[in-house]
Amino acid sequence: MFLKETFRLIKSTYKRFIALVLMTFIGVSFMMGLMSTRRIMIESVDKYYDEYCFQDIQLVSQFGFCSEDISELSKLNFVERLHASKFQDVYARKNGSENEMVLRFTEAETTVNEIELTDGRMPEKFNEILYCPIGTINNTVKVGDTITVYLKDDEVRDHLKSAHYKVVGIVKSPEHMAKFSTTSNLNNLDLTAVCYGMNDIFLNEYYSSVYLTVKNAARQLSFSDGYEYFIEKAVNEIEELAENQESFHRDNLLEKYQAELDEGKAEFEKQKEEGQSQLDDAKKQLDEAQIKIVSLETDLELMNYVIDEAQTKVNSINSKLYKLKKDFNTKAQDLSDKTGYDLLNSFEENLPKVINNENYRDEVSELILLKAEIEALQTVVDSSNSLVNSTRIKINSYNTQIEEGRKEYEDGLKEYEEAVVKFNEEIEKAELELRLAQQ
Repeated sequence: MFLKETFRLIKSTYKRFIALVLMTFIGVSFMMGLMSTRRIMIESVDKYYDEYCFQDIQLVSQFGFCSEDISELSKLNFVERLHASKFQDVYARKNGSENEMVLRFTEAETTVNEIELTDGRMPEKFNEILYCPIGTINNTVKVGDTITVYLKDDEVRDHLKSAHYKVVGIVKSPEHMAKFSTTSNLNNLDLTAVCYGMNDIFLNEYYSSVYLTVKNAARQLSFSDGYEYFIEKAVNEIEELAENQESFHRDNLLEKYQAELDEGKAEFEKQKEEGQSQLDDAKKQLDEAQIKIVSLETDLELMNYVIDEAQTKVNSINSKLYKLKKDFNTKAQDLSDKTGYDLLNSFEENLPKVINNENYRDEVSELILLKAEIEALQTVVDSSNSLVNSTRIKINSYNTQIEEGRKEYEDGLKEYEEAVVKFNEEIEKAELELRLAQQ
């Protein structure tokens, strides 16, 4: 009876019934689509992750990772793939453009987070890179562009092999598939892109981060509770290892920094001694030059005294000579001897005649002696004057050397004292940082 009434009602209102059935069908279909979308999206992402070996765990450390850390991590039973990565964040400009970019350089060759080449080719030289844009930033970089990289507070060539790179390919990476940008280490600025290069472009000794995949994790659906539980067990084991390795790595770094600090102190003490020795030598040379000047000035006073004495004797002899000539002249007048005048006027030319002249023999002999004495004294005066001039030149030269040497000594002493103060400040700063690190 109920079925008959139901069919009768449907028959009498079949149009309304069909509309209700269609509305129910559409609503159920839409609801089924909404309920299955999340699952489909998760499975799609999970398939993409598995295809390109997306990381299950990423490790970072403020100390970095050394080869011993990587070796210990690779020994863990659950590790399937492991990639120790180096990266460097830099500022960059394209083809001389004024627009500044923030790029992260890392290795192209990896077994985790494999990249997908969408244009161009793989790098073959150290100055060739692959370019992977991040987020929604409008990237205009294309294959063939040249990128110049730099740092504002450091020298980029201390971290990377080159400052100029050519883009040879465009890639996509599962690590950077999100639409939002990744934060860089440069004042927390957003990354414009990630650049992948040859492994040997990095000059850093330590690895920046470690990516690894867990065995059998690919069988679990990403984002599922089972996957989270599976990964959590692996993370707990890594954390236990990390505590030991961080202590080991920290102790090694502290030991290394202490050794470098001690070496720097020893080198400074050595250079300090050398600098002090050079200053002492310079001071000694200045003192010796000053002593030489005093000695030369003493010699100069003595030579001036000799000259004055010789000049006094010359004046005295000239007086005697004048008197002798006067007496000679008087005697010639008394003898009315014109020959005496001629002999006196041409004394040197007629010396043999003068000597043989009996009238003037005594006067002439005294005259000859006086002239010889004058000539000898004049030789002494001339020689002394020459020595005086050369001594004065030496004194002036030594004075110039002393002034120059004193200026160099004072400049060197100032530079030495400033270097000592600066080094002591750096040593105190380094020791404070080392103490804080040890704490």
